[in-house]
Amino acid sequence: MLMLSPRLLSVLPLLLWSSPAFADAASSAAAEALFNQARELKEQGNYAEACPKLAESQRLDPGTGTLLNLADCYEKANQLASAWATWIDAARSARAAGQTEREEYAKNKAAELEPALGHISLQVDESAPEGLQIKKDGEIVARAIWGTPLPADARSYRIEASAPGYESFVVEVTVEDGQTTNVIIPALTASAPPPLEDRPAPAPAPGSALRTTGWVVAGTGVAGLAAGSILGILAMSKNGASKEHCDPSDPNLCQQPGIDLRNEALGFGDAATVAFIAGGVLTVGGLVIVLAAPKKTEQVTFTPTLGGGFLTYRGSF
Repeated sequence: MLMLSPRLLSVLPLLLWSSPAFADAASSAAAEALFNQARELKEQGNYAEACPKLAESQRLDPGTGTLLNLADCYEKANQLASAWATWIDAARSARAAGQTEREEYAKNKAAELEPALGHISLQVDESAPEGLQIKKDGEIVARAIWGTPLPADARSYRIEASAPGYESFVVEVTVEDGQTTNVIIPALTASAPPPLEDRPAPAPAPGSALRTTGWVVAGTGVAGLAAGSILGILAMSKNGASKEHCDPSDPNLCQQPGIDLRNEALGFGDAATVAFIAGGVLTVGGLVIVLAAPKKTEQVTFTPTLGGGFLTYRGSF
């Protein structure tokens, strides 16, 4: 025949007959239903379903009795770290309520479990980049507890370290009861720059091409004016030289060298006239084209892009 110790007999009612305190009608009704279902599941040994129901009952309607049952459920499910933390919460709740017997029972249960707890410790490299973030099963681990062995249930965990501009480090680790698992977070590798997109060069705007043509025409006209100036100077020089071979009293009476120089002067003069006329026409025409070309308009476009889980917009002008 199974004999129960007097101590166990004295605390058994704390677990069997505890029910959650009521906060309000809706929450308390749901908490009561969850609590009763969890009690039945515990009696059947189905801790995997019983513990979450007790946890939700406690969330809806906090109470010391629910905490005691939840801690006991975690312990029977071999979630020792969760059980240890919940026993401590139950002891605090009992102390606040002036329930000395429950407080002592919960404190003793936590003390019994502590040597068997598994721990996980995140060891971060000294060269950790700015903005480093570490997650355990998707939840951010506060920087203040990096390097501190933290109680953890015996199971597998996914550890992820990330920082802006660096490749993420991801590792799966397994924690065992009674042992400390050290997770080394190495120096992260800088991310490679994103490849440049191959895009065709944008076609020049019609107005831009027309203005370019205008400036070319005007430039040609300016060159014509410059050529006309040079030819005009040569014409005057030749005409001046011809006078040395002409009669001072009658400039039209000239020796053959004078006649030749005067003919050259006339040729340069005619060429200068043509260059001046053509240069002027081209210069004015080019400026007219420039002024008549359509003005450049700024057009703003927005392109939606999806990256990193966020919908962003990229603008261009």
